[in-house]
Amino acid sequence: MHCGNFEISKMSIDYNMGILDIDHENVIVNTVRVKDRTAFIIDNFYLYPNAVASLFNDETPLDQMVNNNFYPGTRMHLSSKVSPHETDKHLKQLYRILYDNGFDASKLSKENEFFFSRNERVVRSPEIFLSVFNQKEAEQKWIGIDEVNGTQVNKDTDACVPSHVVTPLANAHVDSKPTMALNTLACTCYLSKHDHGGTGLYYNKLLQTHCASWEFYKNDLIKLLGKIDEASSDEEKIKTIISHRNVMLKCELPSRATGMINTENENWELLHLFPMKFNRMVVYTADVYHALYLEDLDFWRKHKRITSNYFIPMYWQDENGAHINPLDRLFEVLQYFYNTTTTITCIPQSLEKTLRSFRKKYMTA
Repeated sequence: MHCGNFEISKMSIDYNMGILDIDHENVIVNTVRVKDRTAFIIDNFYLYPNAVASLFNDETPLDQMVNNNFYPGTRMHLSSKVSPHETDKHLKQLYRILYDNGFDASKLSKENEFFFSRNERVVRSPEIFLSVFNQKEAEQKWIGIDEVNGTQVNKDTDACVPSHVVTPLANAHVDSKPTMALNTLACTCYLSKHDHGGTGLYYNKLLQTHCASWEFYKNDLIKLLGKIDEASSDEEKIKTIISHRNVMLKCELPSRATGMINTENENWELLHLFPMKFNRMVVYTADVYHALYLEDLDFWRKHKRITSNYFIPMYWQDENGAHINPLDRLFEVLQYFYNTTTTITCIPQSLEKTLRSFRKKYMTA
């Protein structure tokens, strides 16, 4: 069987004991269809779930923690606790489960695949974290919009508080956008001693989409280029791009400043809830809008919400399901126009050829 770049057979998998071993004898797999996506629910996932949870404790050194972390809590990279060999063995076992239950293994990118983005070498490999939710930190964190530059700012990296500010729990989010050359398969396993809430998948009523897909951004780029073509000067073009960014950001970060998203509000519709259950793994593509479903924040003042979180690189697909090559120059265009962590000052000449090809393909009557 071929799984991404891994050749896997039953004889090649080492089932000798390891802390990340999967409970193959008792694992139960179900699938759920959410719009155009298939998500997976894997119950009884780890053979030693308590041992996995215990890897994260109060004595964990600070240098093993993840810095500049958007998660409302503390996150530790599992590579500081588990060997690369064991991690690789574990991921092969997970891929086999997904493949045997209908996941298209060719969607996974090659291990350590690299490509060049804006002349920088980029390497994407699977990552596994342990995460502990912190209610106090969640209430103190904020995400905002710098409307002058059309950029997103946050408390961890910016000293100036913008006028438009929301808390992380107030909205759903995505972990992947086509500003990145690869999408991500997200996996979350619940390891809390007490079950409460879970993870929600959502529909953004303002953007009228459930995901930040390649197709969505391609269609939005068509609209943006139409506006740019109407501008009479380079200065007006930049203002048009910044204005468009601000509209997108305000749709992704609506003005509901506090509170939790949970079931539904004027900006978000709950499409599916994965109820929390000890040792349950849920798997979905990270470009789908999702959020912590906390139900009662006071519950997590008393109990620890701990999860393992996997981020596995995979290829983007177009509207026909065909893979998008990570070297496609359109990623660079999308990154330049939509990467709201950088300030835009001009439209580089290096992008003009790609923009002309895009206009010819999608905008010529």
